Amino acid sequence: MTQPTYGFYTPLSTEIILPIVKINCQEGRVWRVDRSQTPSGAWESTEIDITHCFKFVPDFTCLELGFIRFGDPGVDFQMWSFEAWVTANRPRKPPESYRFGFRLPILLAKECRQEEDDVRYLSATSSSVVEAISAQFAEYQKQAEDKGNSTMLPLISLGKMEKKTRGQFRNFEPVFVAERWIERPSIFDEKLFQTPESFAGDTQTSDEDLPF
Repeated sequence: MTQPTYGFYTPLSTEIILPIVKINCQEGRVWRVDRSQTPSGAWESTEIDITHCFKFVPDFTCLELGFIRFGDPGVDFQMWSFEAWVTANRPRKPPESYRFGFRLPILLAKECRQEEDDVRYLSATSSSVVEAISAQFAEYQKQAEDKGNSTMLPLISLGKMEKKTRGQFRNFEPVFVAERWIERPSIFDEKLFQTPESFAGDTQTSDEDLPF
C-alpha cells in the first residue's frame, strides 16, 4: 500500500546538490568546484582553475536576487526570483551579516566543463561580479523585449580579469563578453526541476545536441 505524502519539502541527498563556480576577485581567478565521493561514502570538493577558459550559458530565466551570508556553518541564501524581487520592491539593505547578491544557474561550455550537461550555480556578493552579471542580464532583457523571445540566452566568455581600484581596495574585476545567442538548453529544466528519483536515469545528451 502506497503511503500518502504530506507537507511541501523533502530533503534532497547531498549527492544531487548542484556544484558551483566561484569567482575570486582578490586573486583574479575562477574556480570550478568539483564534488566526488570517497570509498567511505563521504563527499569531497576539489577546486579546478578555469580562469583561462571560462565560458558559460547563464539561465537568466531562473535568476535569483537576495541576501547571502558566508560563514560558519556554511552559506545561507535568502533569495527571491527576479520577478518576485521587483514586484515586492525588496530593499537593497540586507539583514545583519548578509550582503546583497545573486544566484544564477549556468551551463559550462565544453572548454571548461567537468562532464557533459555540466549545470552549476554561480553566486556572488562582490560588487564587481554583481555589476558584470547585471550588465549581461540587461542585454538579455533588451534582447527579450526587442525580439519578443525570452528563451534566447547568451553564450558568455570571460574576456579578462581586469585589475581596478574601488575606494581603498584594488581587486580584479571580470570582463564578460557575449559571443552569440542560443536557444535555452533543455538540460536546465532537467537539472533544476527534476525529482530525486529522476537523477537515477541517464539524462545526458551528446555533444551534437549542444548548440556550442
